[in-house]
Amino acid sequence: MISVNKALFRSNEIISSAISIEVISTLHSNGRILAEEILADINIPSDDNSAMDGYAIKLNDALDCGLRLPVTDRITAGQPQRKLHKKTATRIFTGGLIPKPADTVVAQEFCEINDNILTLPRAPKLGSNIRLKGQDVKKGEVIARPHTVLNAGMIGLLVSQGISKVRVFKKPTVGLLATGDELCAEGESLQSGQIYNSNIPMLASLMNDLNIDSVDLGVCKDDAIHLKKIVSEAVKKVDVIITTGGASVGDEDHLEAVIDSLGEKIYSGVSIKPGKPVKLGKILDCPLFALPGNPVSVFVTFIILVKPLLAKLSGNASIETTFLKAKAKFSRKKADREQYHRGYAENMDGRLSVNLFPNQSSGVLSSVAKSNVLIRQLAGDEISLGSDVDVMFY
Repeated sequence: MISVNKALFRSNEIISSAISIEVISTLHSNGRILAEEILADINIPSDDNSAMDGYAIKLNDALDCGLRLPVTDRITAGQPQRKLHKKTATRIFTGGLIPKPADTVVAQEFCEINDNILTLPRAPKLGSNIRLKGQDVKKGEVIARPHTVLNAGMIGLLVSQGISKVRVFKKPTVGLLATGDELCAEGESLQSGQIYNSNIPMLASLMNDLNIDSVDLGVCKDDAIHLKKIVSEAVKKVDVIITTGGASVGDEDHLEAVIDSLGEKIYSGVSIKPGKPVKLGKILDCPLFALPGNPVSVFVTFIILVKPLLAKLSGNASIETTFLKAKAKFSRKKADREQYHRGYAENMDGRLSVNLFPNQSSGVLSSVAKSNVLIRQLAGDEISLGSDVDVMFY
């Protein structure tokens, strides 16, 4: 049995980089991870333009004329740049190109207009309300780097540059396989001794959160030969396999033997609670995570051990798990393994505090559904009331 850190190190070793790169439409790239550096082709704004509806003037002309100027032109957004005649003003609207040699825009609410004569109650500040050429983005500057997660703002920025296609890391495809004679699909009637297969829908939802495609490989009964056949076929079709159940050492637990017969075992057993029996193998370059059958164990081992690997396969530059500090509203005795308790964290008087879900059994899925954080307790550590603990929101 190895530590959590050692397990993460070993899984990181078997994946050198993201799967591959593909070119997709920028409009459909939300949540994807960029695989290229992108430079600005144009300045944003392309020219000096007005930040307000108002009047464009040359400040010295206005001062020379006692802050009274005739309005001789009108400019709206989208019109080509024009010239400002000496000692005149131009009516201008937001986004309109500043007429040369105007150097100031006075907002309309600070202007008086009578018989097409602009009167300014007071002298404006030089350069007011002008968005300068390249103020947002300068031509040639880096606007996006590799491993950037594309979000709405970044997509908008790319499209503002006229970029219609982007190179992104291809999403891994993950096969999800449940094992166990006791499993029943949703929508079917439970028979005596059966339970609904909740693990695969939960994992599929976690995949959706990561913007990763998943394939339901179905349910395999506790049969070693049938399990080996399913796995040997699946590794040729998907990039990663995650199984639930059959990972322990009982007579009906066959996954370790299947891994040994088809590929290599990276680790078997991790000093983590819940989820100690978790295993990782590699078959034909396809990582296979064998998670325990208890639903809380599935959730915890996925978040702590599987998610970082999937992040790397997806092209994420950083795969480190982020923890925050919170004040414990509970106490726990020393742990012999690294433990991940389920709890609820909230901001109390400007500080994050966290309490435990009452039942921490690995079979109580309510502890996941009704909590919002995992609370890390390292091996050998004791948690005392009011002490700082590591929490990770999920």
